[in-house]
Amino acid sequence: MNAPKADSHSHHEPVQLHWRDDNHLRINDVDFLLSFDSATLRTEMSLNEGFLLGKPRHMVERVVALGAQHTFANILEMGILKGGSVVLHDQLFSPRKIVAIDHSPEPVKPLETYISRRHKRDVVKPFYGVNQADRTVMEAILAR
Repeated sequence: MNAPKADSHSHHEPVQLHWRDDNHLRINDVDFLLSFDSATLRTEMSLNEGFLLGKPRHMVERVVALGAQHTFANILEMGILKGGSVVLHDQLFSPRKIVAIDHSPEPVKPLETYISRRHKRDVVKPFYGVNQADRTVMEAILAR
């Protein structure tokens, strides 16, 4: 995430998280399965309106606490995996723009469905097949 934008008015209320247990979270109408197990992260798939998230509960709660203290206008996500973090940040922060970059050339279908169904093409911008070490490509993406 980039540096927080100064908030000229009081901080917004934190988003309500609905934990079924330490591995199942619902925010608004989106479900998340949390796993830090590499085999699960490789084999499980995100589904439409349900996303695999490679973070433990305490990490999600820290991100939520940050959101209660700061407003994030723009977010840069390095790595898309199954799309869970991108959707989490969109649900938690409602930023003006999220740019997500991944080395894999294959689009994450549930993320693409989320973007399309929620009319977020101008907000959530995934870039696939990007080598993060390619300075020219990274500069071009960030400039846009």
